[in-house]
Amino acid sequence: MQIRSGAARLLLQNASMATVDESEGAPSAKLIRGTATFSTGNSRAFSLFASRAVIRAQSDAPTIGQVTYLSEKELLVVSKRGPLTVTVDGQTEVIADGNAYRVLLDPPPTMAQGPEGAGTHKEDRRRGMSGPPLHAGGTIS
Repeated sequence: MQIRSGAARLLLQNASMATVDESEGAPSAKLIRGTATFSTGNSRAFSLFASRAVIRAQSDAPTIGQVTYLSEKELLVVSKRGPLTVTVDGQTEVIADGNAYRVLLDPPPTMAQGPEGAGTHKEDRRRGMSGPPLHAGGTIS
């Protein structure tokens, strides 16, 4: 299914589910399951909500993003064209053009950074993590 509204377009893949609404005067959708691809003509044209995260275009350049809802605590966010912002609980991280990140909300304690790895990223790499923390309860890797 595909929906167009103003400078935004939303495409849902097979077996995906979302509710469409309006947020801050612009179209928005909440991804409930599956995969959604969106494109925008500016940063305020569309917002995609998934679990506790909000995904938007970072700039006013044409942007294409894809979000896969893996679970209430895990998303896969792909920037296909242009940078994206991912905001969780008021803290925002940027996903650069062409990158894909797994967003973990409330990661298990074994993935939390311990004092040994602070500043060195040694512990993060050993555990397979490569990105900065989103906030105390979430990470992008």
